[in-house]
Amino acid sequence: MLLDANYREVLKSQLDFQYDNGFKTIIANVEFPHALRKKFETNDQVTSEALEEWSLYLQKVVPPLKKQIRYWEILNEANIWRFSDGPQKGERSMKPQKYVQVLRTAYETIKSIDPQLQVVGFSLATADYDYVRACLKWGAARYMDVFTWHAYREAADMPDVYTDLLKMKAMLKSFGFTGQTINGEQYFSANLYMFHNHNAEVGRRYTVGADEEMLATGRIMQNYIHHAAAQVPWAIFTPGANLLKYGGQDRTYMYLAYGAYNAATRMLNNVGKGRPIDMGGDCRAFIFPDAQGGPLLAMYTLLSEFNGHMKIGTQQFDAYDMMGNLISPDVIKRDGLPMQISPVYVRLPQGTTVLQVEKMLGEATITGMGDPFGVRLTMMPGGQLGVVVTNRMNQSVDGKVMLRDYPSDWIFDHQNQTFNTMAANASTVVSFAGQLPYVAMGEYPITVTVLGQEKFTRKELRISPIFASHTQNPTIGGSISQWTSWIDLGEDRLSPDFAPSDPHTGAKDLSARLALGWDKEGLSMVVVVNDDVAKFSQGRSDYNNDSLQIYFDQKKNAPTLEALCDSDDVTYLVCKNGDKALAIVEKGIEGRYLGASNQSVGIDPDVQTSIMRQGNQTIYQMRFPAKCLPMVSFEAGTALGFSILINDNDSKGRKTGLTLAPKGDEPYNKPYNYRTLIFQ
Repeated sequence: MLLDANYREVLKSQLDFQYDNGFKTIIANVEFPHALRKKFETNDQVTSEALEEWSLYLQKVVPPLKKQIRYWEILNEANIWRFSDGPQKGERSMKPQKYVQVLRTAYETIKSIDPQLQVVGFSLATADYDYVRACLKWGAARYMDVFTWHAYREAADMPDVYTDLLKMKAMLKSFGFTGQTINGEQYFSANLYMFHNHNAEVGRRYTVGADEEMLATGRIMQNYIHHAAAQVPWAIFTPGANLLKYGGQDRTYMYLAYGAYNAATRMLNNVGKGRPIDMGGDCRAFIFPDAQGGPLLAMYTLLSEFNGHMKIGTQQFDAYDMMGNLISPDVIKRDGLPMQISPVYVRLPQGTTVLQVEKMLGEATITGMGDPFGVRLTMMPGGQLGVVVTNRMNQSVDGKVMLRDYPSDWIFDHQNQTFNTMAANASTVVSFAGQLPYVAMGEYPITVTVLGQEKFTRKELRISPIFASHTQNPTIGGSISQWTSWIDLGEDRLSPDFAPSDPHTGAKDLSARLALGWDKEGLSMVVVVNDDVAKFSQGRSDYNNDSLQIYFDQKKNAPTLEALCDSDDVTYLVCKNGDKALAIVEKGIEGRYLGASNQSVGIDPDVQTSIMRQGNQTIYQMRFPAKCLPMVSFEAGTALGFSILINDNDSKGRKTGLTLAPKGDEPYNKPYNYRTLIFQ
């Protein structure tokens, strides 16, 4: 359309109107015309003819608009472009070297038109550090004036966007890039009036329900605070819909975020660089020590169900709610500062230091914020039980852990153990030695009580351990002789009978063994399946043929048998399609996208996968890089939820498989039954 003179004139008039009404910077994203995009997408190598055609296109498009558009962004989210068919289906189609060639051609062409025009690189989807690093090694830093990315995720702290912003800026700087970094597209919303894009968006976890307008507003403001602290501008996606028109069923209704966003702009526009202060638990605080008018403190909670209060001693300050309204000193004295999903702003006197603020928050009394301690179980070297205790309070604490209601044949040297002082938000592992007979995949319930600072948390927990050995990045697709610790899956591990007319007939029909290994770069796995009849997919990839379904609960946080999968759970289908082994994400997480329009499901090109048939055995080998499980700490003692379903088809349809779930059951949507995978 940019080649259409009439369209350009309409666009020019719109841009002139925006400039006349105060817009200072407008960035235009320029894509390949359709025919040219096919040349780049369907070929693994870039031809000089294609690059010349790209340059000629820019020479036609840029000059007529150069008065109105001074910033030209090159392609949109090219790092998640994928081959849509053929032998490379699902793999990255715009590889780093190819993108840098496109970027360089655009840079040289646009600068030849007007050296003052600015070239904007990447328009990156998510925190794809590997892609950016590879592009920078090919020289991308020399061919852009501005770097943009789209930091989509469930919430600003899931995962922490401030940390990602600083990490990305540091990596760019290490390759010599000193230009501006901008978050060019991201939003949070509630599923209310005037849906802005397409129906798939209502299923994203950054879009919440129609009755959760305050949660969406809180997330928008939290994201604003993170970006202000990192000094990275953020362009909210479709601001007309996400700030102005959502809410109620009336086009004139103002979404809560409209007022809160304006208040945040007034508060955060001249604050300088900020940084987080650790408050423990599910509270978050950022301090802006150089803010005009005195240091500014912005605080909020991570969970919408918390409606707490913070009482601070005699420190003088002014406090404002999310709309920028002054909170009465009498209210603060009586109730304290509100601690909610929406932020509260605290203006401190000039000269207040960061150390003084940290001391003030450390001595404050916070109520209404849930359990004071987080509690998880793991198994330690030597067969000891480990209780992982997290201090969720804003103050340092010491205390003790008590064990009760554990298996009758477990004999502990001590049922009670103390732990030393922990800082806010810190964790420690309290070890319990004794005679603890257990087997892999056994079920061991235990009640844990943690006491400290006259507060306590009591949890009825269970551990069902399996182990991943520490490995040195084993070869995927090679010999399995490197694996020594195996888990056998046989008659006691049968899944539901999906085809009663084709029953399981014994170990030759289907049995298996499983081994897992970890290192600091990721998780590896091998599954050897004894199966006298192999049937793989020959078109559509699904679980109805011979395949694996692999389940991860990264936080191991399913509280009850009725709990469904949540935002940290990941599911893979590992299968063969023709001659190709694939790892397909069936349930993904926000912030790790595998295709256009923020698709979190589909073929995962980062997982190394090998499926080999040897006699009556099928050997599956997989390597999940750490980026596939970003909430898992790859270190000894880490525990996460894990399960598997080995699917079998002997040419009459899907039949009884093998699983780590209880016999006769399957892992689908039952994370409470996942085993506890422990890194040894």
